[in-house]
Amino acid sequence: VSNDWNGPWHYVGFGTGTRGYDLQAAGQTVARFVRIADDNVGSGGFDLDAIEAVVINTPALVLQGRTIIDSPPGGNADGKLDPGETADLVVELKNVGRVGVSGLTGTLRTDDTMLAILDSTGTFGELLPDSTRRNSADRFRVSADAATPREHPARMVLHLAGTDYADSLFFTIIVGELRAVDPIPDNAAPARYWAYDDGDSGYVQAPEFDWFDITGVGTRLPITGDDQTVQLDLPPAFGPFYFYGRRFTRLSVCGNGWVAAGQTTRTLYRNEELPSTSQPSMLALLWDDLYPPTSGGIWSYHDEANHRLIIQYDSMPYWSNQSIYDWHQLVIYDTTLAAPDGNSVFTYQYLTANNYGSTTVGINDSTTATGIQVLHDGAYHRGALPIVPGRAIKFTTVEPLVGVTEPQGPPGLGPAARPGLRVERNPFTGAAAVSYSLAASGPVRLEVYDNSGRRVRSLVCAELGPGEYRLSWPGTDDKDRRLAAGIYWLRLESAAGTQSGKLVKLD
Repeated sequence: VSNDWNGPWHYVGFGTGTRGYDLQAAGQTVARFVRIADDNVGSGGFDLDAIEAVVINTPALVLQGRTIIDSPPGGNADGKLDPGETADLVVELKNVGRVGVSGLTGTLRTDDTMLAILDSTGTFGELLPDSTRRNSADRFRVSADAATPREHPARMVLHLAGTDYADSLFFTIIVGELRAVDPIPDNAAPARYWAYDDGDSGYVQAPEFDWFDITGVGTRLPITGDDQTVQLDLPPAFGPFYFYGRRFTRLSVCGNGWVAAGQTTRTLYRNEELPSTSQPSMLALLWDDLYPPTSGGIWSYHDEANHRLIIQYDSMPYWSNQSIYDWHQLVIYDTTLAAPDGNSVFTYQYLTANNYGSTTVGINDSTTATGIQVLHDGAYHRGALPIVPGRAIKFTTVEPLVGVTEPQGPPGLGPAARPGLRVERNPFTGAAAVSYSLAASGPVRLEVYDNSGRRVRSLVCAELGPGEYRLSWPGTDDKDRRLAAGIYWLRLESAAGTQSGKLVKLD
């Protein structure tokens, strides 16, 4: 029995047949909720015909729901409380009792050191029997510490008081809850690698799908039979591959949709869950029992101009159904485009998505059983979007940085009401081709910042009308001085909002 739907629960007794129980045996005088569970003795389960109790005439309030309102500037308007955010909290209560309560107010408390309550009082007013009420006009306000771990449960208590009524309800707020539009951390504490897919558009590290077919320019690897693994030495001009702090100059490419860091002759075809110490340190872009003999081959290409190595599985059938084919790529960037800690950045790309029901997608560091599982046998991580044609998944040790969220345009205008900022061929050498679209007339400002946040170049500062615009930035500052290679940021401000974009300058 319990006085609160969320517990704590107090044991009263057990038995069969018609039985009576005294609540005082559980140290209780009143119980609002009764929970009955099977004792797991025998295989027949149990049947319950009725519960009879003395129901007292009193309000009985339970938590019906809660809503996070994280509007800018304190939040990013995604409906959840993230580390470093400040947000309003609206609680919905339901009266399941026989008597109403008036003048209802609530006081919010927590003992969680990661959460601060900035406004602890809320007003609900009158709550009649079998009705609900929210504190929408007098919200609570909370703030999460920037150092709060992702998916941290913060326990809250809401003290309620009304006319001839007092009670407390317990509930939990998840700080940094992962959703399909959020990056996926590995299982290290703190996380070391993160997986961003192209649907994580609110984050700076979100990739763009950029398929470059290498079958005409690359080298076909000597994988001609079933269940083969071959070694691929990294070109000297590409440099080493750094994965979880370890340095590799060779990759092992398996025909079953995975690439190992370093040397291995294993040919694992039966996909398993990740991470695991029993599997190689691998990049599993489509780990399944594939059948290369009737495929278009597995190809590699060092794209020196764009500082990347591409491994392409071309028109790859499955052993269980050789009439179904898929195309997918692994793109590894060289050390000039590594994360700040020196670990390599790489992306999985999926041109098709015909048969991913028995596949594992993720990464694995076998030395520490650390990794990320995006997909296993049809079950996606809650932070992953389903793999569809045109999906890209980027792995990097750069922690999530939430980008600026642009406000939605007027109803009916759709995507055109948003400022579209695009960079063609990124990373770039020489000059960057920048384009943007405007849905309405107004002042426009387009500027370039270096990675420290310092403004280095103003590209546009004018009143412009709606339409498509293109320009070229030659990689110089406001005094036409050549800037060093590195990471730069575009910031576009217009009547429709603000948007930022990343530039990688190679020369």
